Amino acid sequence: MDRVLRNSKKSSILACGNTHESVSMKALSEFDNLFSLTSYFTTEEICKEFLAQQRWGGDVVCPICCKHHCKQRFDGRYRCDSCKHNFSVISGTIFENTKVPLRKWFIAMYLISSHKNGVSSHQLSRDIAVSQKTAWYMLQKIRTLCKQDDATALNGIVECDEVYIGGKQTWKKNS
Repeated sequence: MDRVLRNSKKSSILACGNTHESVSMKALSEFDNLFSLTSYFTTEEICKEFLAQQRWGGDVVCPICCKHHCKQRFDGRYRCDSCKHNFSVISGTIFENTKVPLRKWFIAMYLISSHKNGVSSHQLSRDIAVSQKTAWYMLQKIRTLCKQDDATALNGIVECDEVYIGGKQTWKKNS
């Protein structure tokens, strides 16, 4: 398979295909429902190509020495020419050292981000067919990505939607 990288104003698109047909990578914002997500990410190879595009954008960087002189090996992993370190696209990510397929990780991230009140580990385990302990582990890993820094205070004009500030309704007549 030959890999061709094309840049557009909106996002970088990774097109992978052979001489007969060409399929382009979608942006993550294009998946508006679970069916489109699962029908697009059908194999682990497609998931890894998507991760490589999101992580490096076509220029592979070694996670050890941060050099750009990396080549892809025959087994799909990468080798840095500078430090001679072997690594894969999932090295240094939340997907490292897990046996859960990337498709299930992508589905879990979609389910967590699409539900307003969140997803329990029991519900996630039923949805993606893993054990409850694995679902709990996945939830913890995904929540580390969503962690925010509360040390910085908001400044300037701040707008909020659906705000309810507590207090009894009887006391609000005077204000």
